[in-house]
Amino acid sequence: MIELCPDADANAHYRLGTYLYDTKKYDESTKYLKSYLQFATTDEAKNKDAETLIQS
Repeated sequence: MIELCPDADANAHYRLGTYLYDTKKYDESTKYLKSYLQFATTDEAKNKDAETLIQS
């Protein structure tokens, strides 16, 4: 979905980023977590989680 329409849904970026992080693909996960944050979502818990994972 992200490849077809990268601006469609912030949660897709978050979910893929956290999945990649959990599977130890840290460089790839950072790409999707940063793109999630660019959506400027109002979900503070996910925003903080994404920032924490990027800094790990």
